[in-house]
Amino acid sequence: MRLTPSEIVVLRGTSFAKEAVIEPWSEPVVGGGKASSEELTHAAIMAALLANRSVGLVQLTLGADPGGTHAMQAWVSRTRDIHPEAWPEPSLESHIARFAGPAPRTVYDAITAWQSRIWRALIWQATPHQIKRYLVLRGVILADDGADDAPGISYPCHLSPEMAGALSQVPVEPVQHMLHTCKTHEPELWRYLDRGIWLWGQMGVPS
Repeated sequence: MRLTPSEIVVLRGTSFAKEAVIEPWSEPVVGGGKASSEELTHAAIMAALLANRSVGLVQLTLGADPGGTHAMQAWVSRTRDIHPEAWPEPSLESHIARFAGPAPRTVYDAITAWQSRIWRALIWQATPHQIKRYLVLRGVILADDGADDAPGISYPCHLSPEMAGALSQVPVEPVQHMLHTCKTHEPELWRYLDRGIWLWGQMGVPS
């Protein structure tokens, strides 16, 4: 079983996002509780971006937007071809690398290319549910009966007892360290990556 950093974030949600007391929230697959969907989405997308950089698939840079306001932006570009062994398919990491493209594009544009159709009101909930769906498609977790017919972006799923035991042993510390290191040692990059994710969440995507 191979998990990507963004999947560890979603599976162990309350290790990466605060407990939510009001909606929207996402129910972690392992560990129980309810995690803030917005914080979980930020952490999952940030983990996917940084993980792609760590394996040399993408470059993350800062620069002024050549059009419009010329405001500072975080840019992502693919540095080499994606090999099948780079990330399991489907996964957020593989999609982010694919949609980054060889020419630099803003974080907002790269995420929008991945999630091309989401209702704006549900945008923060959609990412955790989509990542769970990828895990179902790969056989890591199991979809509940009727999951594909569930309303909105809900994707009900569960674990077999054997998988629950295995996933509970997956360490969260390497992903937490990767996120903390960027936030601490590259604060400007973190700020603009986070801003790009927030902008995507606020503006929604084309319908």
